[in-house]
Amino acid sequence: MPETETIDKPTRLAYATEPLPWSPDRLGVSGLETSVSSDDALTRAGLNWDVKLGALYGPRPPKGQPWNKIEDKLAIYRADTYEVLGFGTHQYHPYGNIECFDWLTNLMADGLVVVENAFTLGGGKQVVLIGRLTEDMQVNGEEHLPYMVLTTRHDGGGALQIVPTEVRVICMNTLRLALRMGAARGTLLRMVHRPNLKAKMQAAAAALEITTESMRRFKTFAELAQGYALATDEVEAISTDLVGGLDEATTDLQRERITTFKAIYDAEVALNGATAYTLVNAATGYADHVGRGYTGDLLKQAETRLLYTQAPTYPGTELKYKAIDAVASLSPDLRKAAAAMATVASSTNEE
Repeated sequence: MPETETIDKPTRLAYATEPLPWSPDRLGVSGLETSVSSDDALTRAGLNWDVKLGALYGPRPPKGQPWNKIEDKLAIYRADTYEVLGFGTHQYHPYGNIECFDWLTNLMADGLVVVENAFTLGGGKQVVLIGRLTEDMQVNGEEHLPYMVLTTRHDGGGALQIVPTEVRVICMNTLRLALRMGAARGTLLRMVHRPNLKAKMQAAAAALEITTESMRRFKTFAELAQGYALATDEVEAISTDLVGGLDEATTDLQRERITTFKAIYDAEVALNGATAYTLVNAATGYADHVGRGYTGDLLKQAETRLLYTQAPTYPGTELKYKAIDAVASLSPDLRKAAAAMATVASSTNEE
């Protein structure tokens, strides 16, 4: 059960055990902040390899018989190791890692974003960069850091994606900044691998502007929420809506969920008082750090957290949205600020 421990203020919550939710010290190459370009970051991380397409053939034929070429599928492979990463159709266009992330270079040169970490999942099937926007944000003295998960897949089953996520330094919660951006529910940009992908990469740069504006609107909402003191009956009503209430029919599992949520909320109250901001933080803390079923394998845990961050929906997403909606209903100003977050920009997803 989460507890508080006494250290230099601000107090750190016990369920925040990693420097970031995706634990970059356990994945890939971290410490890339001094990279001068995306090419440089990828080279330092050993990810500056290309991707190509190759022909596919059926089972080995009898001696003297010609190989049966599969016409409607192609193999996607790493040009450096010739390892097959996946399969695609003739409409699939391979893009190497440097091509996929080249649009970041100008933004890095302008000091708008730094790349902190880069790694692969599945032996190269998915390549991930963790970028941090440099605009600072504080709410009630707590620092919130705007990150973007920048990822592309080379297995034929995915696309170039940008997913925003926010890290509250005090407890390492993540919260989608773009709360409701179309069907993707938080994916800021999604572009499939087609021949015209390179021409569309300006949309990726524009996505950073959307994320920055979204962060500013989140700050407005959070500051208003911190200024709204919650009455006991409001806390009880919202908490019951989020995790249920105690009565004769409450099961042991439900009782454990309620007790855990209350412990997280009490820890947050010790930091910021009984405010609407506190309740949102308790909901995000519960959603991101409780009940994930992690194993003792720390690398697997880090990968699981990262994949949850990228997923359009993942365990706890709806709980976060419900908490935002519940807090927004408390006052006209909060309702207006929440609506502004939800309509910061139209999604640039493409199929």
